[in-house]
Amino acid sequence: MQQQWTERAIKGTKYLLAGVFLTMAMPTALSLAQGNHLALAFVHFVFGVIGPILSVIGIYFIATRNRQPK
Repeated sequence: MQQQWTERAIKGTKYLLAGVFLTMAMPTALSLAQGNHLALAFVHFVFGVIGPILSVIGIYFIATRNRQPK
């Protein structure tokens, strides 16, 4: 029996994919930002902090996709 994905699960999948892509793009972004300290700080923050946070939020939304609002 196939279960339909809820809006919560779809949103979680989008967050998870965005976080994974940000994390995977970090080495390329670091090589492009070489020599510019502000750009390096931005890359470390966005790709190293925001990416994993988005992934964790996405996993949480997918794991709790069947939760009914009270």
